Amino acid sequence: MTKRISTKQLLNAWDKATQDLAIRFVKIYFDSRDFDWVGFRIGDILCVGDYFFNISRVIEAFELKATREQILEYYDYELEMGMRGQSVEYNFTNYVKYFQGFSANKS
Repeated sequence: MTKRISTKQLLNAWDKATQDLAIRFVKIYFDSRDFDWVGFRIGDILCVGDYFFNISRVIEAFELKATREQILEYYDYELEMGMRGQSVEYNFTNYVKYFQGFSANKS
């Protein structure tokens, strides 16, 4: 017999998992432990200093093994394009993969 998991249990597991991801992200990429969740909504938008990251960007950074420089350069690119009222021309995944390939070909 399969044990039924309640919605509350799933949400609690999500909160714990995203909190753990955030702690790891901030420690690895910012060498810090200080962060907040915007609107106190765990698993939504992470605030680290002057930077804001959606949890999906945190997950992408880990999946792609992005560097701190790649994360911050793309953040600045997105911000600049938004301030110009323009759409980004390439997504974070393509940006990271392009520069990872460029670095690999350089050596």
